[in-house]
Amino acid sequence: MRLVRVARRERRRREREATPDEPERRTEADDPRERLRAVAHRFGEAPAQVALAQADRAGEDGHRRRGCAAEDARGEAHPRIERDLRATRRDRPRERERVANIRGADGRRRAGAPEVREVGAPVAQRVRGYAERGAGRTRVEAHAGHDLAVAERHRHRPGVGPRDRRVAVADHDVDAAVGQHERLLRRPGVDPQAAHERRERRGRGQFAVRHPHMVAHSAYRAAVMTDREAKRERLAAVLDARGLDEIVLRDPADLAWYLDGARVHVVPGTPVVEVSVTRAGEELRTTVIEAPRLAAEELPADAPAPVAVPWWEPLDAAAPGAVRGSDVPRGAEHDVADDLVAARSALTPTEVERFRALGRHTAAATASALRDASPRDSEFALAGAAARRLYEREIEPVVVLVAGAERLPLHRHPLPTAAALGDRTMLVVCGRRHGLVCAVTRMRAFSPLTAAERDRYARLLAVEAAYLDATAPGARIGDIVAAGAAAYAEHGFDADEWHRHHQGGPAGYMTRDYLASPQTDHVAVDQQAFAWNPSGGGFKVEDTVLATRAGLEVLSADPDWPARTVAGRQRPDVLA
Repeated sequence: MRLVRVARRERRRREREATPDEPERRTEADDPRERLRAVAHRFGEAPAQVALAQADRAGEDGHRRRGCAAEDARGEAHPRIERDLRATRRDRPRERERVANIRGADGRRRAGAPEVREVGAPVAQRVRGYAERGAGRTRVEAHAGHDLAVAERHRHRPGVGPRDRRVAVADHDVDAAVGQHERLLRRPGVDPQAAHERRERRGRGQFAVRHPHMVAHSAYRAAVMTDREAKRERLAAVLDARGLDEIVLRDPADLAWYLDGARVHVVPGTPVVEVSVTRAGEELRTTVIEAPRLAAEELPADAPAPVAVPWWEPLDAAAPGAVRGSDVPRGAEHDVADDLVAARSALTPTEVERFRALGRHTAAATASALRDASPRDSEFALAGAAARRLYEREIEPVVVLVAGAERLPLHRHPLPTAAALGDRTMLVVCGRRHGLVCAVTRMRAFSPLTAAERDRYARLLAVEAAYLDATAPGARIGDIVAAGAAAYAEHGFDADEWHRHHQGGPAGYMTRDYLASPQTDHVAVDQQAFAWNPSGGGFKVEDTVLATRAGLEVLSADPDWPARTVAGRQRPDVLA
């Protein structure tokens, strides 16, 4: 940070000394291309070389690069300052960043002046350029980094409206991003390695989107762009199959799916965004209240820039004569809710990786809360401890159910109360991150289980095994439920035990996409998530799993939780 202050003081001194009649003397070192060549030589990597080529082209044709404001309409040469900012403290080895910006004497980038940036891990998420604002249309700039801790924000956040001319990336933004990541790593209860890996993947993706010319023909670009292209193709297939001109996304699950896990609500279940998708493109509409926050903290780099409307006006913007469909249809719109559930059923590789991390962290948060509980704690206290541990892992608690010994045999959906836990307790958690929702149930006994209790729990695990064995791509989902329902009687429960509580179903961007029954005719697909939750005899078992052609994967497995082997799988035991 001291280097930044010195650079700023030097810039101000040079501005004061320079006058129109007596411009600063330029040397070979002041030439921007010469400076970039020096940077390229030092970096020795493709990004600097590509930026150098851009600078050469910019000097010939005045190319305007996206995100660079044109500050010199006359095209005259102004003095420029190169900044090579490095985070070199020993405790910041993975956040090192080298920046060389070509700016005018007033500190703003000239038209065509490139920015050379070699980014390490999470800093890339905070230093993305704002999107260029179109004249005559209200737009807001996108800003990366909604995965980073958000305790410290820019003091000069651009608002809603055209032609905001603030500098897109300031030195204090870079320093703040590094500091935020350090605080995150020091925060108790967070898995630093997992958090870093998640941010590193995000940072690489943002870098590739921001600099497509650097990775235009690489395999990595194909990997980071697959999600967006795949989802647009799925919606295009719905348009063709239903004969529609436009699909309007209003359901929170579909919006989160399409917008890369963005949080599109303030009040749960009430989205503040609509997205219209046509064959030609897409439009995202929101209010002037939400547009700055969404652009700065939630929307992915390749999302459409928000169109902000007054908060008292509806978000609808129907095109005359267009045949529209929606997941929450209005008026003459066609209902395509089931089509969109099917469209998002098969998870993309990025979503699978996110779900694996979410499953591990949700299970770890649940286990931590139960381990620290005592029989004298109230159900509310345990629910609060679970919610805290989820938030510490950047997971939103969607469902938190707690039952102590007194209420455990009575209620299948036990909202927490002030009752003491006693010697038996169940904790049910559904946690959301990146829009995905993971369901986990764990049981704890504060005194040894009786022989009858151990037997009932073992038989319930056998029932669950019937569900898991039948869950595979190509299986009719109703047949999966039928196999699990029949297992109740086979293992000593009442034949209608499954009538007393739903058994779960497909999962993903909701706790359940729908509750499956023997009458469900949908077919499981490859890379589809499920959460089955058989219960009986005062016990319940639940994990989120992934159906693949290679076999079933338990996403919320916890290697530190006591387990027993059932049908070749490690399944959670009761913690005693």
